[in-house]
Parts: sequence; structure tokens; C-alpha cells
Amino acid sequence: MRITGLFLAVAALMAAPAYGQTWNAGATGFWDDAANWSSADAPGTNPTDNATIASNGSDVTIREAAPGADVTINNLTLQFTSELTIENNRTLTVNGDFLFNFGPGGQLNGAGALVVGGTTTLNQSGG
Repeated sequence: MRITGLFLAVAALMAAPAYGQTWNAGATGFWDDAANWSSADAPGTNPTDNATIASNGSDVTIREAAPGADVTINNLTLQFTSELTIENNRTLTVNGDFLFNFGPGGQLNGAGALVVGGTTTLNQSGG
């Protein structure tokens, strides 16, 4: 009984919960700037992070000159009029699902790479 209880306690500690972060910056900004996110921590510091870039005309860039490694997250939602640019020599890895609800002005750009391990869903609305 003690071994089972200890195993369950250790397993619970190892399974980090997904952490939701929402872009809260103005129209433009860099992904790696923690002040641009609701949690004051840029998604990707933990691969279980979930990121949402809301429909406010935001232009978010994963920049080539950013410190650290490429970005790895759990799930990504990109909403309507927002734009995500992945610059050259950068990779955004989404281990889970990528939902892109795009409308006028919504774009996915750049010479970098997007790798999705789960389902990619594209929904178009408006013009």
C-alpha cells in the first residue's frame, strides 16, 4: 500500500497541468516578451503550456534573434484578425492541437517552421 501511494504521489507531481496563457499586448510584439502574456511568462517555458492569441488584430512574432531555443507548447489557438510570424531559423512545435479561426487579416507567416503533433483545424469566417 505504501509503495502504491508513493507512486501515485510522484506520478501526480510529474504530470504538470496544462497552463493557459493569452496574448494581452497591443497590436504588435514578440512572443518571447513575457510582459505580452496574461501570465507574465511567455508560453514555451513549459511544453504543457497552452497559448491563445485573441482576435484583436495582434501581430505576434517568434523572432530569429530571440534568446533561447525554439518554442514548444501543448496547444495553440490563433483567432480571426491576428497574425503569427515565425522567422527564419525558428520552429514553433505544437505537441497537441492547433486551431486557427481566421478572418480578414488573419495570417500565418514567415520562413520558420510550424510542427503540429495533433490536429490542425482551420475555420474561415468573413471576407
